[in-house]
Amino acid sequence: ADLSAGMLVRVPLGHRRVRGIVVEVSRRASERRLEEIAGIVVAVPLCAPPLDALAEWTAVRYAVPRGRAYGRFVPPRVRVRAGEITGSGTSLGSQLVSRHEGGDGLMAAVRRGDAGVWCFRCTPEADQGSLVAELVGAARGQALVCVPEVRFGSRVLETVTGRLPHLVRVDSEMAEGDRARALLALASGHVLGGGGRSAVFAPAPALSLIVMSDEHHPSYKEERAPRYDARRVAIERARLQSATCVLMSPTPSVETGAHAQGGDFGSVVPARA
Repeated sequence: ADLSAGMLVRVPLGHRRVRGIVVEVSRRASERRLEEIAGIVVAVPLCAPPLDALAEWTAVRYAVPRGRAYGRFVPPRVRVRAGEITGSGTSLGSQLVSRHEGGDGLMAAVRRGDAGVWCFRCTPEADQGSLVAELVGAARGQALVCVPEVRFGSRVLETVTGRLPHLVRVDSEMAEGDRARALLALASGHVLGGGGRSAVFAPAPALSLIVMSDEHHPSYKEERAPRYDARRVAIERARLQSATCVLMSPTPSVETGAHAQGGDFGSVVPARA
C-alpha cells in the first residue's frame, strides 16, 4: 500500500523494530542513506491531517517530545481488524435540549456542523446521557463523547449506548483488542465513539461534534506526560476540524463559564421557571 501521512508503520531502530507515525511523505531524493520502512501496521491513517497539527500543538503546549504526543493516537499492540462500521447517525429529536434557553440554537449548530464551542449548563438532576444522545443523533458527521471517569462505569455512556447502540468504546477499561478495533473503526469512518479523557485523541477524520460531559471534573487533567487538559485539547481539536465542541456540566468550570458570559462560547442554560 502507498504511504500517507498519519499511517502507523514499523521501522528499524538499532536492533529493534518499533512503531512510528508517518508525519510527512516526500518524493525528493535523500542526501544520506535511510533505513527502509519494515512494514505498515495499519493501512488506514490514524493521525491524518489536521490531527498531526493537534499532536504538534499538544507537544508544544504540554512540553513533551513529539513522539509522546503522537503516541496518544496509537492503539494497543494487538493484531486486529476494524470492526463493523456504521455510516450515519440516528436522529432522536431535541425534546430535552430544546427545553433549555439556547438549546434550539445549539441543536441548529450541530445539525449544520458549525464550528464553535458551547457551554451547556444543565441542572444537577438532568439526565446528561439523554441530552448527549440527542446532540449526537443530530450530528452530521462523526461524534466523540468524553466522560470524566470510566473506572467504575459511566452512566452517561451507558445511556447513550442504550439509545445509540453503535457507540464504540475507546477507553482503557476495555479489553485491548476491543479498544484497538474501536479505534480502527473510527479511523475508517465509524460515526460514534466514547470513553474517558483519552477519547479526545480518538481518530475521527470527519469529526463534527465532540461532547465533554461534566466538563468541570478534575479527572479531565492527565497526571502523566503529556499532562494534558482534555477540555483544552477538545477545544483546539474542534477548531482544527471545524467541529462543534459542547462542554456540558451543571457547574461549569470557571474558565468555561467566563468564556460563555463574555460571548466567546455559545451558551445553553436551564429555562427560567
